[in-house]
Amino acid sequence: MKKSNILLISILSSVTLFIISGAIVSVAKGKPEVNNNSFSISTPTFNHVLMNKTNYSVNAKTGEKYELVVWLEKGEEKINLPFITKGDTLILSPISEELSSKIRFVEMTIPAEEMEFELKDAQIDFNNYSNKELKIKLDQSSVNMYSYNDNYISKLDISIKNKSDFYSNTSLDHLNLSITNSSFTNQASIKEVIGEASDSSKVYIESPGLTNLKKDASSKVRFEY
Repeated sequence: MKKSNILLISILSSVTLFIISGAIVSVAKGKPEVNNNSFSISTPTFNHVLMNKTNYSVNAKTGEKYELVVWLEKGEEKINLPFITKGDTLILSPISEELSSKIRFVEMTIPAEEMEFELKDAQIDFNNYSNKELKIKLDQSSVNMYSYNDNYISKLDISIKNKSDFYSNTSLDHLNLSITNSSFTNQASIKEVIGEASDSSKVYIESPGLTNLKKDASSKVRFEY
């Protein structure tokens, strides 16, 4: 074999090896590292949650037992998450900035079929949450309700005021809505809608059935059929 051919083959082999090595390094660097840093706290039975200026992320989902799962930032050690239970009420109050910076989010599992959430200057997400009856009160607060399976809520009774926001893609049988100077969006079917919108509120509902939703002149209501 000529020296020129041997030299060419050597160069091509080196280039190929360099490309493969670079690809392997890129894949290794691009693979995200899973953070499973968490611990669980059992709580007494409750059917009412009060969140007043709660300064960390909270997720709620249907579960087999009453429990708070605290997900921490990578490398953080187990912390003492303060909460109070009074009768049937679970209270989540604000914590120090030092403590909240260690928390990714808190996951709340609930087996109860009837629940009430009251939020003041707070935020909560519902993920794959099913319930017979749910009551929500929002004051300068926000709720996101995400359904990835066939989750639904039989009855939602919700009061929204003071520039609060509610978003959902969960199906409902019955909605009783009272909204003032806030926004409500539901991108899933609702069999029956009743209530009232006032003070520049915005309401958007996909696939409503029976509707009896009153509004004042400053509010906007849109039904998408």
